[in-house]
Amino acid sequence: MNGLEAAFLGLVQGLTEFLPISSSGHLVLLQAWLGLEKHDIVFEVFVHFGTFLAVIMAFWTEVREMLVEFFRWLSHPLQFARFYRERRGFRLLVLILVGSVPAGILGILFESTFESFFSRPLLVSYMLL
Repeated sequence: MNGLEAAFLGLVQGLTEFLPISSSGHLVLLQAWLGLEKHDIVFEVFVHFGTFLAVIMAFWTEVREMLVEFFRWLSHPLQFARFYRERRGFRLLVLILVGSVPAGILGILFESTFESFFSRPLLVSYMLL
């Protein structure tokens, strides 16, 4: 994959990330439709790191609040319940972490299954319906 193709796919990822559609699914389909070779893991890491930075920038106020409240809690670790009840940023951080656990477990357990799904453009297109 050359730099122009990578930039184009990165642009698609960036434009579709905040829409209620699958940006990763659209990348798979675009690669198939344009006849591009499957990208390697380095490309995926860079694309998703760019997505991570975009999310941090878009939600900077909330991210900052979560970080501030987390570091405040570190100085009072025995007051978890009070922080959770009274601090919006801390509660949001805890809920994000707890909500990520099931997805992480499923991702680890079914990694090869998910990878095989994303290697079949026809299946990806059905999943987007």
